[in-house]
Amino acid sequence: MISTSAILALLFTVPSLGLFLGIYWYTDNLLMGAIIGFAIHFLTLGLSPPISQFISSYFDS
Repeated sequence: MISTSAILALLFTVPSLGLFLGIYWYTDNLLMGAIIGFAIHFLTLGLSPPISQFISSYFDS
């Protein structure tokens, strides 16, 4: 069974890496991809307590 920590790790890294790589490959602009990727990463980190509580309550019940 997948743990809550593994799900959180995927939710925090995959979207920011996907956006970074997508923007970099599409526009060939490394700086813009990095800025948007970091912004999305830190936005999801800021929302991590509610996301963690939701996932924990889903697996506990």
